[in-house]
Amino acid sequence: MKKNLLLALFTAGLLLIFTGCGSEENGGGETTTTNDSTSSGEPVFGDWIRVHTPSDPDALHPYATTHGSANMIKELMFQYLYDFDIDTKQMTPVLAKDYAIVSEDGLAFTFEMRDEATWDDGSPITGYDYAFSVKCILNPISESPHLRGYYSFITEVQVDPNNERRFTVLTEEPFFLSEFAVAGFEIISKEFYDPDGRLDNITIAQLRDDSLIADNPYLTAFNKAFHDEKFKRDPEGIYGSGPYRFVNWTTGDNITLERKKEWWGYKVPKKGWPFEAYADKVIFKSIPDRSTALRAAQAGEIDVIRDVPGDEFTKYIEEKDHPINQDFALHRPQSYTYVYLGLNACPPPGRTPVLADKKVRRALAHLTNVNQIIETVYNGYGQPIVGPISPLNVNEYNDNLKPVPFDIDKAKSLLDEAGWTDSDADGVRDKVIGGKKVPLEIEFMISSSSQTAPSMAAILTNEAKKAGVRINVVKKEFSKLTEQLKSHNFDMFGAAFNGSPLPKDLKQVWHTDSWVNRGSNYTCFGNAHTDSLIMQIRVTLNPDDRKPLYHEIQEIIQDEQPMIFLMAPEERMIIHKRFANVNTSSIRPGFKVQQFWTPAEKRKFDAN
Repeated sequence: MKKNLLLALFTAGLLLIFTGCGSEENGGGETTTTNDSTSSGEPVFGDWIRVHTPSDPDALHPYATTHGSANMIKELMFQYLYDFDIDTKQMTPVLAKDYAIVSEDGLAFTFEMRDEATWDDGSPITGYDYAFSVKCILNPISESPHLRGYYSFITEVQVDPNNERRFTVLTEEPFFLSEFAVAGFEIISKEFYDPDGRLDNITIAQLRDDSLIADNPYLTAFNKAFHDEKFKRDPEGIYGSGPYRFVNWTTGDNITLERKKEWWGYKVPKKGWPFEAYADKVIFKSIPDRSTALRAAQAGEIDVIRDVPGDEFTKYIEEKDHPINQDFALHRPQSYTYVYLGLNACPPPGRTPVLADKKVRRALAHLTNVNQIIETVYNGYGQPIVGPISPLNVNEYNDNLKPVPFDIDKAKSLLDEAGWTDSDADGVRDKVIGGKKVPLEIEFMISSSSQTAPSMAAILTNEAKKAGVRINVVKKEFSKLTEQLKSHNFDMFGAAFNGSPLPKDLKQVWHTDSWVNRGSNYTCFGNAHTDSLIMQIRVTLNPDDRKPLYHEIQEIIQDEQPMIFLMAPEERMIIHKRFANVNTSSIRPGFKVQQFWTPAEKRKFDAN
């Protein structure tokens, strides 16, 4: 589901939707058909759930992973103080006994772990485990440095000497998501991941200051051990408090998890999620091509598939006797994703700054036939959007803004105003920049493995040509594409960002620091005023006071056009009908397989 809740839910998680990996999508919130096995009767243990993934994860390390498929698997093995209830879309305590006691100044958060919460050996999950987890994240030489910035506002963790389950998290400054942030990352076992106690010799204060920790021998030794391959893909090295344990990884084929029969969650008096897990096994089957995955589903080899191609999904809706409909229910949950084209206003030396002028960026927006893209590329599964905040975030969304209309004549007029004319009548506009005539050519990066990008690029290329703009589509391998984004060496790219029901923290994508420091501000958006708005939002605790700040920055974003906002797409998933308690959700990945259970008469696999 996530790398950690703050990164993947509280802010935004980048989904390069033109990579073929799919995205968490937004839509009408409807379930097209329902699972036959409704939740009548008491849940029972047993059966297997086989979930499709488009690729193997990079690792199953608690922190050093980046792939979405890893996050979906890890959520069954690692747990948080809080997690989202997919029905209410509210954060609910998981490892924590209750919500935090918050100090009057909003800087201190006191938690207590549940009495039932234990590691697999029966030892309690404590504040010392929490403090150790914070140290791992703040480690400046770790393989996941991106996490450090999100949690560097944690200054200290104080464990109650009389109750090791009780602890207080001290933070540096007020932040409107602080409570959820300090409760929103995987808690890991200090004893398991640091048996020699190397981090006992290092304080959080030292880890927050590079000058105090440089060349520390304890940190160097810990870091080497913590990032050993054993802790990335070895069943003996993956250890969490969740209901499932990792038992096998067959590269390029499947990853298998088994249910812990004596899991601590079963002892909690509260019934239902997050204290339930019924299937004996959850198997994640890696099949890159979704058409192949759908054939495997028809053959009885897959139970859950996300991001079903739109044309196939429409076929299932219209053809009631289609074989898929015999065994699978169709689901279209909402989500908080927005799909966009990113435009680089500040390319590095050597690359022509064709998108530096916002009139050119706005012209491109007018040349983007969003409705055609939604209808032909996404088969109608999506709605136009106006900016980076989902309409589902009603307290933050600016409903006074309207989508930029498709208008070729308006685009031509803006390009004329910007000084781009076709001086040599070759069909492509040009302009003298730095004493040299340059054509209005824009490189559009897409992933070589994408299924939707070529069609989308063709639509944009065709319409842009009518206005004298040449779009050169360049396919890139995923790793090369992401590196060019980080180094800002591109003109245009396509992606999506996933949000959450929580208010959006805009710093990750829209603050200028994220441009300078290789963050997620790939478009060079921002100035002192927008940075100030973003920081005001972060420290304004009253939602009513934040609302005008959100509205103003959305207006500025639309005016500056750093992105062409395309749509909020609808998710399309199929889930086998034999499962009961299937609740699809707007929160990634759109379901909780640990909730699924199978009535005895419908069970496909016997316990082993």
